[in-house]
Amino acid sequence: MFAAEPRFFCRSIEDNEERETRLRRDRSQHALSRSLETDEQREERRAAARQRYHELLGDASTHLSQERDRIQEIRGTWSDEQRAAQVEQDRLRRNVNQLSTSDEESTVYDIEEQP
Repeated sequence: MFAAEPRFFCRSIEDNEERETRLRRDRSQHALSRSLETDEQREERRAAARQRYHELLGDASTHLSQERDRIQEIRGTWSDEQRAAQVEQDRLRRNVNQLSTSDEESTVYDIEEQP
């Protein structure tokens, strides 16, 4: 389609102006390629994107199921004390995650800066 410019530099060293120039060029090339595609090509591209999306969705679901099974297998070997400790740890983690960062009680102060 388009001849790609050789990119021998690391993007982390490009300055804002270079980045904006690169992004503008990429956007214009992208818009041009989309404007030149036929309805059939557009539909093929969209169908391929839908297929990739559903494959990724399936992969993620499979991974989550495998991870749940692995955790259950590990926890199945725990003693009652270990299970109780994990339940308490999970409860504490949920409570911490629910704290609002704007809440004064959840604000962390340096010892010297404490009011």
